[in-house]
Parts: sequence; structure tokens; C-alpha cells
Amino acid sequence: MAANTQPGFFRLIFLSPGQWDDDIRCTLLPFNRLQDGYPPYKALSYVWGRWSRNPPEILVNGRKVRVTTNLAVALRHLRHEVVDMVLWIDALCIDQSDTEERSSQVAQMRDIYNTAVEVIMFLGDGRQYGVANSNHSSRDLRPFQRFWSCEPDFLLASQYMDSWKTSPLKKPVQPLEVFAFLTVMSWVGNYPNPLGILEDIPEAHMAALAEALRRTLLAPWWDRIWVVQEAVVAKRLSVRYGNVAVPWEVLVGAAEVLSGWETNYANYPNSPSTADLKVFNLTSRITYLDNFRTQWFQSRGTNLLLLLRYFGSRRASDERDRVYALLGLCNEATLLRPDYSLHVAEVFMAPVLVAIRNTKSLYVLNGDHSRKGRQDIPSWVPDWSAEREEVERRRIELSSLYDASKGVRLLLMTENNNSVAESIRDDLASLLDKLKDEYDTKRLLREEYAPRLQDPRTSIFRSPHVGQEIQRICEYLARFCHKDGLRELPKYSTMIHSGQSLRLVGRKIGTVSKTTEPLYAPLDANSAAKVLGEWVKAAKARPLRYKHDDILKTIFSDMRKMPDGSLRRLQAGDIGSHRGRLVVGEDPDETLTPLFHDYDRFAEVIRLSTTKRAMFFMNDVDEFYAATMKSLDKQGILLGASEELLSQSLEREAHVELLNKHIKLISDARLLRHRLLRHRLLRHSRFMGLWRKALRSESAGLKVFLDDAEKLLNGRLMHFNQGHSNPEEEGVRYERDTGKHGNSTQLEYLEQQEFRNVQQEMVDEQRILLFQHREFINRNKQWIDKAYELDRFASDESFPFAGPHMGMGPMLMKEGDEVYILPGSRVPMVLRQESCCKNSTCAHLTRRYRLIGDCFIDYGMDGELSPSGFDILTINDDETWKEFNDGCGMRIYGSDNSAEVGSVVALEIV
Repeated sequence: MAANTQPGFFRLIFLSPGQWDDDIRCTLLPFNRLQDGYPPYKALSYVWGRWSRNPPEILVNGRKVRVTTNLAVALRHLRHEVVDMVLWIDALCIDQSDTEERSSQVAQMRDIYNTAVEVIMFLGDGRQYGVANSNHSSRDLRPFQRFWSCEPDFLLASQYMDSWKTSPLKKPVQPLEVFAFLTVMSWVGNYPNPLGILEDIPEAHMAALAEALRRTLLAPWWDRIWVVQEAVVAKRLSVRYGNVAVPWEVLVGAAEVLSGWETNYANYPNSPSTADLKVFNLTSRITYLDNFRTQWFQSRGTNLLLLLRYFGSRRASDERDRVYALLGLCNEATLLRPDYSLHVAEVFMAPVLVAIRNTKSLYVLNGDHSRKGRQDIPSWVPDWSAEREEVERRRIELSSLYDASKGVRLLLMTENNNSVAESIRDDLASLLDKLKDEYDTKRLLREEYAPRLQDPRTSIFRSPHVGQEIQRICEYLARFCHKDGLRELPKYSTMIHSGQSLRLVGRKIGTVSKTTEPLYAPLDANSAAKVLGEWVKAAKARPLRYKHDDILKTIFSDMRKMPDGSLRRLQAGDIGSHRGRLVVGEDPDETLTPLFHDYDRFAEVIRLSTTKRAMFFMNDVDEFYAATMKSLDKQGILLGASEELLSQSLEREAHVELLNKHIKLISDARLLRHRLLRHRLLRHSRFMGLWRKALRSESAGLKVFLDDAEKLLNGRLMHFNQGHSNPEEEGVRYERDTGKHGNSTQLEYLEQQEFRNVQQEMVDEQRILLFQHREFINRNKQWIDKAYELDRFASDESFPFAGPHMGMGPMLMKEGDEVYILPGSRVPMVLRQESCCKNSTCAHLTRRYRLIGDCFIDYGMDGELSPSGFDILTINDDETWKEFNDGCGMRIYGSDNSAEVGSVVALEIV
């Protein structure tokens, strides 16, 4: 057939009537969808399947054409006995050997399926687990049966079910029984106990039915990526499985009933066994697809990110099709084009960058990135080929309940687009449109913005191309400033995408000091409660001695279920363990178990919050204590090395190197002490007075040790410098018999043993000081714990580092991982540091990390710890947002990069 790439061109198959064993004959004719004159047609959605060694042949326009076995079986099932059937079938209507035509037709497939009067979703012949039998003469001899969504068909389906219950068990159960069952279930949704209809089914029959339903919902059709588009855009969708057909709506109605089996089972435990009922979880495949059908017909497009999370794991012969097969359904299709010259990693990366640019957020990065199947993609790119469990998808969607970055918007900069002014212009234009329709004065802009919005010296007004547009918009915005206005201008931060890395700033919240055993599958309330009980014990064993309410708040991720079924943040009194004592005694699992049955409030929340998650602790007490002891251990090692070197040599360079290392450790110890004071109680007015006096007193002890240690080290260094200096420079008028003068040092004229003795005395004094320092830390650890415990319950917003210390995170997070608040992210992120250079002591300004996943932390989900952004009035294109490379990463003005708790750090996520 002649290739044709004309817009609207397509071909249709006229399938000739015939009996089952007759040869398959059809006529192929060309039409144009953009013109009148093509007949009503049905489109086939099916799985090609593998080519057999001896593929069946059909007659197309009188010529033999080889097809796959699946297609041959589908045609035998679909053809009428009397009249022609008009079909569109990709394998026959597209010249598969012509690349140009194939590309043209693939681009039209969405419209071809949308134009069809019906799309037939062919699951298979239903005889061998949904896979077509190679022997086309082997078929189900029972007559074709079509169920509709009407009462007579419900009664007919009920008769089939009743007769099947009383007849001898047949294995395997046939599609007729499966679809009769689904038809009945689609009608009983309003019954008090929809599963009650299953109670009188014999156990063996129920097991066989569950297995047959499993085969139906695991038929190859459900696993292919391209059929998603075909089903979503279909105006009318029917399901054909062997000799049975039902409207798509029957499957949807049945899925709505069967998906709620857990609640029904809890209320009516006489239902069938949970082993059989768990098969009903597969009906989520129906629900997901129907949700996107609804979205499509409401808005003619949906979100690519959602499509990828739900369907990206379906099978594709080309890995890039996991993205490309869904583009026709999404709003971002105009930004992404299929390009098969790109590597898989680049194709997987593209939707992430588009989502960040469009949403000005890091929502696309939410989820668990620690369990990827692919290792050829950056850590921040989701593995679209990995199937996500429903609990993770819902957890990602619930991130909208939080706002850890406090509304800071992220502007993406790439090699091809390094200007952020256009995004700001669009944001301000959108804000202006909203303000024009605003009547509540409190929702207008703050009054003090007005003169600054009209100031021609504002830096952003000088942005090339759009600066004047922004200035005009700002002049209009100034009219919507009001003395009662509380609205803030949008705040921004920037992120640079280069190669496979993302570069941005973030605020460090803490370092993970301990993790618990993950909770893998909390379907069994008793076993799950035991795991959570161990979490509670671990929390109660921490130095901070957490309150019950705080532990439960973390386990619930600060959520509860509302009467309308939605999930909301916890409010005061929702837990109330001081009254209800939800967790008491030595066996908290015993009191946690009832929560798994409390469907009205917490059962669903616990599953969403804890499944495939672990509790972790970022206890700054432990971090301070461990870091201090580690520093003391290193100092002890250096003192031992000094003694050994003194006995061997007095070479200046080697000793000075050891001394400089020791001085650096003392400097780091001062930073630890600074954190203890400046980021803790002394900054909070509630703890002035007695505790402030105590802190100063105890801190003074630490300062004394550090001052004495530094004084001793400087003394040793000075002694070495004097011993190795030129004697004339030091005013020494002494000559040896050798006649050496200018090139001699004092050490040559002094007794070397005496020099060693002086050095050894200072080393011994340093060792005594080190011992006293260690004893002081051990003796005062209980006091430090108490100080941090009081600090834990500080709530004043002026004291942003009162917490957090406890959280829920990815299963595979481990001690040493770091938690950051990143601009544009509603939830904190767990990062694992990597060296950006081959040496392990890289000192570059930008720190490199791998993304492990998102997390929940107590007292940090509502912007308390957010890194600051810039509004348009503080942006300076030449200074504020100037980024550049230092040969290893990015430096951003305004970040100290100390990587201490609370510091703003320049990060590179790879």
C-alpha cells in the first residue's frame, strides 16, 4: 500500500463476516478524518504479543498478510456472522515498514481513538490466563454474552452466579463467571454489606473465583503503556474477554465496591478470607484508568507527572516510550516532543525539569528515591519504570498539607535558559489578575510595598527583554497595596540544572543519628503495632524523653481522617494521650493495636504514614556529644603522634603539620560550643534568668578548656619556630668552633634533649587538659540533655531551631544522612553526602549529595526552618543571584556553607 503522510489521512479495515473457522478476510480503504465521508468505525485496543514461529495469515485486499496470534484471535472473536465490521487496527492500518508514515500516524493515534464510535479493549480469549491460544479452532463453545448496565442483565448475572455456586467446581473459572460476578458487584454498592453476597459461596469456589479475577486483571493488556492513551480518550469503551463483553462502566462500578473491602471486612468479618479478598486490590487498575478518563473529558488533558506515577511502570518495547506514550494525554505535550536520538536517562529527566519549571516547586522530587531499579539516572530523577505502590502515591499527594519552605518559589535555570525574569513576569501578571477581583482588603498587598513597586531603581526593572513589562505590572500592583493588606510579594530562589546535577541552596536541619526497623506492610494490626511499639520505645530511650503526643504526632505524620473521608492536619485535642493514654506502659504495641481498627480517625493515616517507612532521630544532643568525643579522640591520637615524632626527629615541618591539625580541631570544637549556645537556649527569652546563668557558667568551663588548649598549642608552635630560627635574627651572639654563623639555628646551639623535654612537658600538660575536658563532657552530659529537653518544647517563632529531633523517612535512610529544607519543597528532603573529588577531604564550597527521599519531621513542616527567598524588590541581577562555578560546584552569595545545623548551604544533587 502506498505511504501517505497527509494530515488527517488514515485507513480503515472492513472485516468480512464469517464463522469461527473461516479464513479471515478484510478490505483496507483510505479515508481522511478531517473531511466528511468516512464511515463510523470501532478502534481495537489490544496487545500485539510475540510473533510465533508459524504466524497465522489473513487476507487483506486479496493478499496474504502475516499477523500475530493475538490479533488473529481478536479478529475471530470480533467479526460478525452476517455483516461487515469497520475497524481501525494499528498493525493493519499503518504501513509499519515506512518510518515516515508510522511517525505521522502515531502522532494522530490519540485523535483516531477519540473519533471512534467505540474502542474495544480486548483482554484475550480468556482460556489460558488471558493469553491467546495458538490453535484458533480451540475456543469456548458457549454463545457470546454481553452484559449491560441495566437491571435485566443484573438479574441474568445473578442467575449465572447462583447456578455456578451450586454446580460442581470448574477449573479454571471462565470469563462468563468473572464478568457475571463483576456485573453483580457493580449493582450492590448501596447495600450495607456489599460483600455479604459472597458469604454463601463455597470456600473452594471462592478461591477459584479470586484466581480467575486475578488472571483477568493481570492480563497482558493491563501492563502495556500505549493502551493507556487508547482507553483514556475513548468516548465509549467496552471490554471484551473471550466470548463475554461488558461496558467499561460495569468494571468501574465493581471496582468502587471491591476497593473498599478492608472497611467492609472490618465491619462484617464473616466475609470470605482475606487471602481471597486481597485480590480485590487489583481493581485499583480500573479506578486509576477511569480517574484519568474523567480528567480527560473534563479538561482535555492531565498532568504528565501523575500519568508517569500511575502508568510509567507499564511495559514498553522501548524504555523511552514510558514517557513518549503518555505525551498525548498531558498538558505539557507542547514542551516535550518524542526524540528517539536521546538516551533513556535524558528522556526520564525531561519531565522532571518541565515539572520544576511549570510548578516552580520540587514536588516532582517527592517520594522514595532510595530503591531504584535503574542506576543510569541521577538520584533526583524518579525511576519511571519502577511500579509505585498506592500508599506512596497518596503520601506524595498529601505533601500539599505541609509547607516546609514557606511558599518560596523555585526558578529553574538551564544552559538554554538562564533568565528567570520571564517567570517572574508571569507570576506578577497572575498576581495582578487575582488582586483585581479581590474585595477583602486584608488579602491585598502590604502598604509599604507601594513606593518600592514604583521605584524606577528596582533592579529587576533592568532585566533585558521583559524589564519594562515587569515595571508596568508593578506600577499596577502598587494600586493594590492597602494599609490593612497582609499579602506578601512572591519570594524566589534559583536552581541551576547542568548536565545531570541540580544546584541550589538549602537549610540544614540535622544529621540522622539513629534509625529504626522499617515497617514493611502494616496490614496485620498486631504485627504492625509491635513494630510501632519498638519505635515508641526507641523514642522514649532518647535523651530528650519525648512526650507521648509528640511520638504519635510523628507516627501519624501530623494527620488525621475527617468525617468526610479527607485527611487533614492534626488539631489540638485530636490525640490527647494525656487523657486517653494511647501509648502507655512497657508494651506500647498493646495500646497501639486498637488504632489500626480506628478507621474513623487513625487506621488509614497510620498505613499512609508508616508503610515502607522508618522512624529516625536527629538528636542534636547526641550530635554535639558524639562530635565532641570524636574531636577529643582525634586530639589524643595527635598527641601520641607528637610524642613518637619527638623521640625520632626534631624536624620542624613534620611537627608543625601535626600542630596545625590539632589547632584546627580546637577551632572546630569552638564551633560546637557556639552551636550549643547561639542556636539554643540563650537566644530564647523564655529561658533567660536561671537557665541562662547556668548555661553561661557551664559554657565558661568549656571555654576555659579550649582557651588553655589553644594556648598550649601556640606555645609549642612558638617554641619550634624559635628553635629553628636563625640565631642572628633572634639576637644570639654565640659561635661554635665550626665557624658556622648565618646558616645556623638556635637548635644547633641548645641541648637537643632539653628542647625535647620542654616539648614533652607541654604535650603532657595537653594530655592532662584533654582528660579533664573529656571528664567534664561526661559529667555534664545529663545537664546538656536537660537543656536540650527544655529547648525541645520552645515554641516562639523567633527561635527557629527549637527542633526537630524526630521524623519519618525512607526505608533505606541511615545514620549520617542529612535532612534539609530546600526552597520550593513542601516537605524536607533526606540527602546523603558524596565527595565531589577523588580525595575524601574535598573543601569546595558546594557539597554534593544523592537524594534519598522526602521525609516528615516534627516541628518543621510549616516553614519554621525555611531558607529565606528573595522578593522582586530585593533582587539584584548583578549581585544577589550571581552564581558561578569554582571548578567543582556552585557558590551562592549569602550562604556560609558551614554545614552546621541551621546554616544555609550550597548543594549539588547528583
